[in-house]
Amino acid sequence: MAINNRVYQNIPTNIITGFLGVGKTSAILHLLAHKPADQRWAVLVNEFGEIGIDGALMKDSGAFIKEVPGGCMCCSSNLPTQMALNLLIKQAAPDRILIEPTGLGHPERVIAMLREPHYRSVLDLRATVCLVDPRKLSDSRYRENPAFTDQIALSDVLVANRCDLCSGDEIEAFYRFATESQPPKARIALVVHGAIDVAWLDAATSKDRRAIHPEAHAHPHGEDHTHGDTHVRVANARWDRVENRGDGFFSCGWRFEAGMQFEIRALERLFSREPALRMKGVFHTDEGWQQFNAADGSYTARPCVAANASIIEAIDRSRNWESLERGLLDSLVR
Repeated sequence: MAINNRVYQNIPTNIITGFLGVGKTSAILHLLAHKPADQRWAVLVNEFGEIGIDGALMKDSGAFIKEVPGGCMCCSSNLPTQMALNLLIKQAAPDRILIEPTGLGHPERVIAMLREPHYRSVLDLRATVCLVDPRKLSDSRYRENPAFTDQIALSDVLVANRCDLCSGDEIEAFYRFATESQPPKARIALVVHGAIDVAWLDAATSKDRRAIHPEAHAHPHGEDHTHGDTHVRVANARWDRVENRGDGFFSCGWRFEAGMQFEIRALERLFSREPALRMKGVFHTDEGWQQFNAADGSYTARPCVAANASIIEAIDRSRNWESLERGLLDSLVR
């Protein structure tokens, strides 16, 4: 690919996949913190919701970040995805690209896009890394979800994350599950806090990997998927709310002007209640800018760099957002 007379060839490229709340963003941040110091890495992020929050979470990582919010990267005919990837290559001229599809995405279409003729000499597709929370393997809602099973089937490296929260039986069940996966994985690993080894990105890949549910994402783009029910409701001149749905899940995002300040203790109470399956937020608080991340009955908060707005994205199996919205508005500094 030639852009502005510069030729881009054989850029090592990895897909980092895994289901909702498994810790993909933490894993990518860990990789960026441990990459070779002389290399420039870039990240292409696709999010289920419309707000686009992972870019804000990675803002101080030192990497070039490009987001494709509000849709499904795995619809590989999706022109915005290809435009974002092309722009990322042009602007970053990266030594490596990490691609994070939405946790509800089917990676087969992403892989197919990266193998299209116009990317064949530009991208060197390396190992696909899939993170799994071993605690979820006993839950049929995850184990039987087509996106979940295809993420695992198409991965070269299978990583159990959050192992510090798992029992011995859950770790043993993961090992059985991982070693029985066919074709065999190039690497099976246990980590905490997404601490993936950079060397695993160059693990052996297999052309024998096939999706178990190739039909799961064969619908024409625009049917009842993440783009099918998006709307914006401007609730106030200083904040707005955006909703989306797809694959049996619903998302809702809020964006507040940067000058609006939140009480950090009120946010802590709100996130500790975890009124949604998955919640991420970046907030201007009375103790500075903070990142919040909630899933699986727990939350974390840590300082972060200032953003252009306070934003939050929530994903759940239902569509009742009024309670969460009231909690956010009640958390504002009066």
